[in-house]
Amino acid sequence: MDKRSRSGVPMTPAQLRRLARAETKATGADNITSKVQTLDLKSDSAPSAILCYQKVVLKVEFFSRTVCLGQADPLACYVSSLVREHRWFSLTRDNTYALADCDLRGRTKDRQFQLVQAVNFETAAGESYVLFLCSCDEAREQHERLSATSCVVTGEDIRDFAVREEGLYCLHARAAKHIIATPLSVEVEGDEEREDGPVEQLQTEPFIAAAHDGDTYGILKRMGDGGKLCCVSCSGRQKSCAHVSAYKEWCRDRNVDSNLVLTVSSEPRFESVSTSPVPYPFTQEMREKFHRYVHHTETFPQNLVPDVPAGACRHGHDWDDRDPVAQEWIQHVGVCIYTRYATITDYYAGPDGQQPRVVFYRPTVGDCGCRHMYDGSADLLHNIDNRHMIFYGLLVDYLHSMVEGRQPLKTMERVCNRTRSVCDLDNFKGIPYGILRQGWNTWARRLDIDWKKPMSVAKDAGIC
Repeated sequence: MDKRSRSGVPMTPAQLRRLARAETKATGADNITSKVQTLDLKSDSAPSAILCYQKVVLKVEFFSRTVCLGQADPLACYVSSLVREHRWFSLTRDNTYALADCDLRGRTKDRQFQLVQAVNFETAAGESYVLFLCSCDEAREQHERLSATSCVVTGEDIRDFAVREEGLYCLHARAAKHIIATPLSVEVEGDEEREDGPVEQLQTEPFIAAAHDGDTYGILKRMGDGGKLCCVSCSGRQKSCAHVSAYKEWCRDRNVDSNLVLTVSSEPRFESVSTSPVPYPFTQEMREKFHRYVHHTETFPQNLVPDVPAGACRHGHDWDDRDPVAQEWIQHVGVCIYTRYATITDYYAGPDGQQPRVVFYRPTVGDCGCRHMYDGSADLLHNIDNRHMIFYGLLVDYLHSMVEGRQPLKTMERVCNRTRSVCDLDNFKGIPYGILRQGWNTWARRLDIDWKKPMSVAKDAGIC
């Protein structure tokens, strides 16, 4: 049967919508999904299965288009909107998810998000069940009551406990249960992925971000014409709470203005402290430095010191040429350097044992507050944010893998981390994909390569 009425005339959009509504009400969105997943197109009934599949796809398509027009329940509308508009996000800490808020009809709101946390409850017998606890006002009583139990279920069967508590869910928690397939992630102590920082941007226009203060997440947005940063998750001190302070500290660590960072943009923003051009192919001096690193006759310095720039700062002040180490102009202590086979977090300084690497800045002689940061080019290091730096060898290795083998960046990250897990010690430190992605996208823009032209690495490097 094709998509035609009994008279043989193709159905109108209105007829198709009515058909979709009728079949959606009869089967439900969950059943639609399960039918798609259980089709066996290799069986003897393949032709009928294909027709059935076409009907199912039609129902899914029109379900997502018409479900928010008032003919379906708010939960179905909300779930459809979250998925279709990509308005829910998995945050990196505490098994927390950010979902765009909605009205009573399930339609998402532009400027509001709610935080939903997946919490595992257990009995003394070892039985467990995951519940979703929301930060909204409707779920506050349930959230506070269950948080006080220390996630331990006593005095009742855990199945009865789960049924009762899920019956009290707000719309956000009910939607999270439908969307999130694996709510709990394993967090390893000292996990490098957490080094990305406590701030995660949820939306660019208008600006909305989630900030973690060490205990909980808070939703931040800008209020009024001046764009004053405000936390909508805290009931008091909303412009100076711990979440706002965490955001501002995150900005300071990256030497950016908290009033300007994460501004409106339709594209991902890749920025790094290092900005100077990178010659390609490498110069003779760079090749000699690379050779010494690879053959372990030279190591990365403990003190990462910026040079003295020629000229003045943008305010006309000369740069202070004194030694930043002696003056203790410290930008960050504990720099992490990523190479192909290692994540270097310590500098081995002989009898004093392990000493952390320190990155310094250089001020001006004036009172303008300008700082010249460590670029890293002289040491073949790409400085991302004064905390994370990537060795040129890893980046140029991926450049050649991408051009010659069309290797995705995610594959590079997996290969590096798999090699480390197999060959390194038990406490190996992997490369976070977010750091590698930011490092590659900013370093590639520094390369002296015209990306608009076809490129052959062998030819451009002069090794044909």
